[in-house]
Amino acid sequence: MIDCSFEINYFVKEDSVIVLYLKKNICLESLPKIKDIILEYLSKGINNIILNLCECSFIERDIWNYFIDFKKELNNECYGDIVLANMNGVVKLDYDLMELSNSIESFESLNDALYNFGIFNHTVFA
Repeated sequence: MIDCSFEINYFVKEDSVIVLYLKKNICLESLPKIKDIILEYLSKGINNIILNLCECSFIERDIWNYFIDFKKELNNECYGDIVLANMNGVVKLDYDLMELSNSIESFESLNDALYNFGIFNHTVFA
């Protein structure tokens, strides 16, 4: 059984993109917290989302499915998008095994993901 310890931090970049740092293990019990943050910023007109997964160890399949469905909603209703950044380990392996690249785009770094939304950010993380 997976320990569903979950942490989330976030920030808004240039009033157009919200970056969610999803940490540890993301299980179905984590979804309400994620949804609350996303919906708060959607109501403010921020409809581009980056999921930074650099400290994420595991994502439950239902969570992946939610992100895929949510991306379709964003594209159709809000003209927004959701992308992934900094995947590694088991999360990257799951992404590859489930062939999610057809559904959600992934970037090697946060800077690359921000650039996807037209934000040039030359931030170096220690």
